[in-house]
Amino acid sequence: MTVQISIRPSDHTFGCEPDETVLQAAMRADLMIPYGCRNGACGTCKGRILDGSVDFGAHQPSTLTDDEKRRGIALFCVARPRSDLVIEVRIMLPRMLDERSKELLREFGRINGEGVRE
Repeated sequence: MTVQISIRPSDHTFGCEPDETVLQAAMRADLMIPYGCRNGACGTCKGRILDGSVDFGAHQPSTLTDDEKRRGIALFCVARPRSDLVIEVRIMLPRMLDERSKELLREFGRINGEGVRE
């Protein structure tokens, strides 16, 4: 069953299939969220679960502690949704955009109060 994931503060929404991690589903939806190792070791993809639940997946205990899990932190490269989710993570601009497009997106983010990062 496909679940829906909403990203805050950007309000992007996308579907996630049962066999996908949050990161895989975001990438399939052409949304760039931070990541590095893709296997739960580096912590670059760490973000907050505001609503819903996940299977935290295989990861290094030092990269995601039990205390962080209790506080709703997850590694989105290995986390698989168990329900619809609302998450907090920054969206990054795709590297393939030209400089004018990046400038326009930055300005749009300022107008709407959203943080858009490269």
